[in-house]
Amino acid sequence: MAAFDRGISQRLPEFPPLPQESRLPEYKPSVTEVKEHVGGEQINIPQRRPMILPRTQPIPQQQPLIRQRTLPESEKPLFIRLDAYKEAVKAIDALREKVKQTENIVTSLEKLHHDEQQELDKFQKGLQEVKTKLLAIDKHLFEV
Repeated sequence: MAAFDRGISQRLPEFPPLPQESRLPEYKPSVTEVKEHVGGEQINIPQRRPMILPRTQPIPQQQPLIRQRTLPESEKPLFIRLDAYKEAVKAIDALREKVKQTENIVTSLEKLHHDEQQELDKFQKGLQEVKTKLLAIDKHLFEV
């Protein structure tokens, strides 16, 4: 770094330009030249050692740690499409709403029936009173 700080890099000479058409000769050895160069020597290639030593005893069979449970047909998981599930949930919600509306209607009908029954009972009592008064009047009129 110090050399760059002192301005030495500015004093270095530039390389001369390379000639445009300079080509180096290509060397392609023939098979016979390669054989002569090797000279029939045996090349010792080292052999690899196995990474894992061979076992002398067989591996004992182990039982699996996780047992696979077979489910009866009724308990097996059921896979459905998400859009079909959403439609079913919407239909169930709509049904639930209709059931609430029906319960409200039935409750109001029961109240109406109860009120109607009370009115009929009042009417019947009034009619009974009129009958008893009419009989009393008949008795007094025809007794004389």
